[in-house]
Amino acid sequence: PSGAADVNCSWPFNDQVVLMGSDDGLHALELHRTPNDQPWIRIGGMPSVHMMKGIQGLDLLICVIGELIIMLVSMYYIVLTGKDRDLVLLDLTSLGHCLSQGLRSSCNPRAAIQPSSIEDISTVTTFDLGRRGDGVYLCVATADSVFVLKYSSRHGTFVHRKEVLIKQPVSCMHFTPDFALL
Repeated sequence: PSGAADVNCSWPFNDQVVLMGSDDGLHALELHRTPNDQPWIRIGGMPSVHMMKGIQGLDLLICVIGELIIMLVSMYYIVLTGKDRDLVLLDLTSLGHCLSQGLRSSCNPRAAIQPSSIEDISTVTTFDLGRRGDGVYLCVATADSVFVLKYSSRHGTFVHRKEVLIKQPVSCMHFTPDFALL
């Protein structure tokens, strides 16, 4: 965005750049810039970004992207969902090369960003990452299920391990050393 924007999420890419997700897409904000520099760089190839988290050791960024729909389930529960709210992975090395070109010149970083889908999970409401031993696990909540996935270095993505059907929406989750809290 050229001015103020409604930021849905942020993630510190490095000491100099913060990634910002908004309804307009993914943006990079350079923290140490001169007053004449453009503060935001729009990163093309990404629709609305609602959540993001870096995966330490894998050089990947996981994001929830797509349109947001608010559904009233009952007078006590509101579910944020949408048929196009998908989970995607971004390669942080490629993103870094793209950002270094975009931040140092008038180069448009749109072409280098190619998000890859994780499984076929849609209507994502929230997610969290956790480690157990050498494994990286991903817990994903949708409108009617919670999925547990494990990162496969052989496949270069997360693979399905378990699905649990739920009756009430999950609005937050957190990994502990032994299990995930929903």
